[in-house]
Amino acid sequence: MGKAQDKKGKLSGSFETINQIYEKDNKTKAIVPDDKFGSNSYLKLDYYIGKLSMGLQYEAYLPRLVGYDIRHKDQKIEGRYLKYQDETLEITVGNFYEQFGSGLIFRSYENRELGINNAIEGVGVRFNPTDYLNLKAIYGKQREFFEVSDGILRGLDGTFDLAQYFDLNESHLNVGGSWLSKYETYTGAQEDFPSQVNAYSARLDLGIKSWSLNTEFVQKKDDRRIESPNRDITGHALLVNSSFAKSGLGMNVTFRALKEMSFYNERAASGLNLLVNYLPAITKQHKYSLLNIYTYITQANGEMGAQFDLYKKFKKGSLLGGKYGTKLEVNMSAYNDLELKNTVTKESEFLKLGDSKLYRDFNINLSKKFSKSLKTKLAYAHINYNKSKLQGGDSPIVKSNFLAGEIEFKLKPKHVLRAELQHLWTKQDKKNWMAGLLEYSIAPGFSMFVSDQYNYGDKDKIHYFSGGFGWAKDSKNLQIAYGRNREGLNCSGGVCRFVPAYTGLNISFSTSF
Repeated sequence: MGKAQDKKGKLSGSFETINQIYEKDNKTKAIVPDDKFGSNSYLKLDYYIGKLSMGLQYEAYLPRLVGYDIRHKDQKIEGRYLKYQDETLEITVGNFYEQFGSGLIFRSYENRELGINNAIEGVGVRFNPTDYLNLKAIYGKQREFFEVSDGILRGLDGTFDLAQYFDLNESHLNVGGSWLSKYETYTGAQEDFPSQVNAYSARLDLGIKSWSLNTEFVQKKDDRRIESPNRDITGHALLVNSSFAKSGLGMNVTFRALKEMSFYNERAASGLNLLVNYLPAITKQHKYSLLNIYTYITQANGEMGAQFDLYKKFKKGSLLGGKYGTKLEVNMSAYNDLELKNTVTKESEFLKLGDSKLYRDFNINLSKKFSKSLKTKLAYAHINYNKSKLQGGDSPIVKSNFLAGEIEFKLKPKHVLRAELQHLWTKQDKKNWMAGLLEYSIAPGFSMFVSDQYNYGDKDKIHYFSGGFGWAKDSKNLQIAYGRNREGLNCSGGVCRFVPAYTGLNISFSTSF
């Protein structure tokens, strides 16, 4: 981010606005707001002087874009903070973001695409007394749209770098732990109802040359929800990740088990609002639009599964590498529910695999460069998606196969043409889809595209067409597009929200200074 400087300090900022003009579409039954317009805008300003910094964020939903929570409305200045920072100490008063470990126990962050901003309004401290010890502390309430939560969060986190302390060469070894407390006053009639929920975590991060291992365990106690006021819920989470990389070969395995890990700042909260912890889906984040029709959604209250990744780069000049080399990616993931311990309360047994298969994904991606001007990609995927468990309703398991081909041709210096074809086969749900995209770009900052997703297997046989262009220069970025957007999950970083179908014009602009 660029910074404007004067004698008094440094000012930096960013501005982003996303605008949509909606039109009626009888074919897709798209939502059309009363005024046929939606706009989300954000202005962030930060000022630095010596060891102090301060800032704020202006937000406007005039009105909100389709698919965002109805509590996103009006305009307000939020995100005010004052920070002191030197070599060992950082103190923030006001709004701030923080994370303990991997986020299994606590993470506050902003994701505008998902409509998430659960910043802490209070006090945050980071203290690094030595090179091998890092400490964090937080105290405050979570942001809830333009208000703050009723619940109060208090937490401590520490990381000890054993490799630094013992001067271990060619390796790293960290241990850490966290404590987080949520306090929310209870005024109901039930006796002995806990007002405080405590969560604890322990973690290990080990690396030796080309191999690494990360693991974290979390326990959450005495968490009663509105929907189960008579049951003390004890939650558990276990995350294990191991990776290896050497000489053009990389492998990664991630295992995760969750039991009753929905952790909210208020008992009545739901969805993405007032989440205390961060539980993204640990599956491949697919780039192809048709594969994102069946995206896995984390089952915080009961899941167990794993993901495996293999990356292989075949050397130039080898049989499979050819003149320019070849890249192969293989990914697999599988998730089940947990075994029920009590069929009445629906309480599950931690680390005991249930019978319901929630999700299966096997995919292969192959990238090959044939010349200085020609690149190609091929992709195949097979996905089993338990729609009734993941999205509700009474639907059979969706079994789909997917194939995609992509070609990129450099027409002349700075001019690139890219074409993409996709097809998805399934006998369930909305049946077969096909999609295509044609994109032309001129470096360094201009591109235009046309695309279509055609649900020819469904009785309505809808074309979801789109076209537009983008322009970028320095820190400025403008995008304009018109078309249909199908309903479904919009995901970012493994977290998803549902977006209804809409048709219309999209105009977005962003810049920083």
